[in-house]
Amino acid sequence: IPVLSSVGARASIIAGAQGDVFGPLKTYADPMLISAELAPETPFEFSLNPNYTYAVYGLLGEVLIGDENSIVREGELGVLADDLSVVVARAAEKRAHFLVIGGPPIENQIVRHGPFVANSVDHMHNIIHDYQMGKFGRIQ
Repeated sequence: IPVLSSVGARASIIAGAQGDVFGPLKTYADPMLISAELAPETPFEFSLNPNYTYAVYGLLGEVLIGDENSIVREGELGVLADDLSVVVARAAEKRAHFLVIGGPPIENQIVRHGPFVANSVDHMHNIIHDYQMGKFGRIQ
């Protein structure tokens, strides 16, 4: 996994891109997933696609996001404002570890049931039926 680093900052680019650094994960939806670790009071700038939707998930410590210094704490998910092309994240008083997650907005209906996700109730019924019939295969 490619890493961008500077003094007190380390960002692993799992999916998507930051400048000319591309993550190895490729999917249909072209998501962005970055695992970032910052030393106390250390800022890091992330480039964003203004047409995507983004969130920050706190794994450790507190991270301050954007000009307003919105706080995302460990175990919290903070949704970023729309139309951003750049956001600055800064660790608070202690080391912070967090994920930056993003991708194109989902325009379809979302139906969830247990571990399954579909875009209609009928599709969900088909997925559950296929699972019950053993069509998902087995991991050994």
